[in-house]
Amino acid sequence: MFIPQAVSRRGAAENGQSKDPGPEDPALISPQRVEFT
Repeated sequence: MFIPQAVSRRGAAENGQSKDPGPEDPALISPQRVEFT
């Protein structure tokens, strides 16, 4: 599940279309971070 998300965030970052490379980035990669943060 987090595999396609990581690829999406990577592709967006390379394309420069990152909406929220801060909170959304780690939130998609690490679901545990969402609870911790």
